[in-house]
Amino acid sequence: MMSMIINNLLYRFNILSKPSDIVLLNKYMLTTENKDTIINNSNAIENVLSSDEPKIEETEEEKQETNIRKEELYQPKQQDTLFWSLYIINYGYNDYLQIDHNYGVKELEEKQKISKFMKENVVRIKNTNYKLTNVAIQEVLSELLTSQKETSLLCLIVMIVYYNINILIINENTKCMLEFWCNKDRIPSINNSNEEGDALTYVLYKTDNGKYKLQYENIGSFQINDLKEKYVVLESYNKYIKAISNYKVEELEDMAKKFGVFDETKKYKKAELYELVGNNCKF
Repeated sequence: MMSMIINNLLYRFNILSKPSDIVLLNKYMLTTENKDTIINNSNAIENVLSSDEPKIEETEEEKQETNIRKEELYQPKQQDTLFWSLYIINYGYNDYLQIDHNYGVKELEEKQKISKFMKENVVRIKNTNYKLTNVAIQEVLSELLTSQKETSLLCLIVMIVYYNINILIINENTKCMLEFWCNKDRIPSINNSNEEGDALTYVLYKTDNGKYKLQYENIGSFQINDLKEKYVVLESYNKYIKAISNYKVEELEDMAKKFGVFDETKKYKKAELYELVGNNCKF
């Protein structure tokens, strides 16, 4: 009884009061006549549908993702700017924003994935432009599995292999650059053509307070070459310059000029140039 009352309340305006009223629904049926009309007027219907289609407003997050692509640099809001810069490179800025307040949990989950990958891909990890010893690998594992305020450059070496990316870190104040290539056999060069699956290269800028800013878009071989012409490429993050015997006088002169400390009127000995350059190799 109750269901009948509810039914009458909900459908009190039902137009089908008697069987003969079914003809009122003819225009909604797929009859032969209606089918021909639809086919003949497909363009008109398409226009109607497109005009009636609701306009999808761009969300604030989508606007922010568009903005970050246009901006040259972006610094993650977390303390560990290095870790989150790489996260944004791999997953995208929009995904990063959707984490909301669970950044600590997400970071822990991500590091657990990296540590698992690391144990299963030791050979790949040892094929970067840095020679990682077994002791160093254990240090990275320890870092990944314990709470850290900031990601180390040693850990960065493993992360670039996991994400299959190359990273260049630039300190504009010191005019120095560090290179992190995930595969030393596939370093991008204007003399070599890229192959499918080759890692893309991204640039981070180190700030005065030791944080990192991300250049969101990857760069190509010619841009990489331009950066090498502009900045002094350090030997490694823990050894800025090689022994003097590894350099020609012309190379040391070029490095001194990039630092802006070369005196054109002075005749330098090789040892003097080496000392001059070495004193300016800072990061």
